[in-house]
Amino acid sequence: MNFKPENTPQLSPYMTVQNAKKSVDFYEKAFGFKVIEIVKDNDDNFQHVSMQKEEVLIIFCQEGAYNNIK
Repeated sequence: MNFKPENTPQLSPYMTVQNAKKSVDFYEKAFGFKVIEIVKDNDDNFQHVSMQKEEVLIIFCQEGAYNNIK
């Protein structure tokens, strides 16, 4: 039984960042990552981002984005 989604690397870092929108710009320009998915809240603020470059997948969330989940 395969425990991971297809085309997902064995190890993928999940980071918490202070500014998700700026982080997207940084990883695009500095390393050539491409956005796979951006999840935003009702106020159009970034909450969760997935980016990929070749076989490398990085995932990060906006600091404090999930503080109100119960």
